[in-house]
Amino acid sequence: MNYYMSEMIRLGADGVDFIEIGELIKHNQPPYHVLLSVRKDDFNKLSSIPKTGYKFWKFKNGHKEYL
Repeated sequence: MNYYMSEMIRLGADGVDFIEIGELIKHNQPPYHVLLSVRKDDFNKLSSIPKTGYKFWKFKNGHKEYL
């Protein structure tokens, strides 16, 4: 199992957003410039994983909440 899937399970996350690294450095809080957003159920369908920053998220009341 890869790192991202393991962390989603550990955190109880619903998915992961891959974001620009500069966004993490400049603004360590939303809104981020999301390059790719992947739900946990679809993660294994990815052909490649971006080499960039990432944030795990969970849906709460119909909105994404970063963990």
